[in-house]
Amino acid sequence: MLLERVDSLRKALEPIERRALASMSTTADIDALEAAKSALLPEIDAATIVVMLEGPAKITEQAMRIGHDLRAWGEVLEVLVRTVLADDPEAEAGKVAVRSVSQEAGEAVGVFLLSARKHLDKA
Repeated sequence: MLLERVDSLRKALEPIERRALASMSTTADIDALEAAKSALLPEIDAATIVVMLEGPAKITEQAMRIGHDLRAWGEVLEVLVRTVLADDPEAEAGKVAVRSVSQEAGEAVGVFLLSARKHLDKA
């Protein structure tokens, strides 16, 4: 359930990120980003609560990190889109930040997957 929600958010953010990194953002990207965050982050929170109820502490902490990292990705991506739209010279620094935060979010998901798999294999 959590991974399905994470994948839905990833699929919503990645095209926006690609356009922003190519300096091709549009105002529609702001709307799409806000819609994705408002619709999917609460679903990720709900799925994280299920993990908190069912999983051991280590996996719970990793699930919570995923939510934190995804929020960070959405926030820095929104800043980048806005700087691209404003033709702000800070956009280049924002691109570096988005790449970094996006990678961190992906790594958090990978760590969660490995830990969850190990836990399930032991059960």
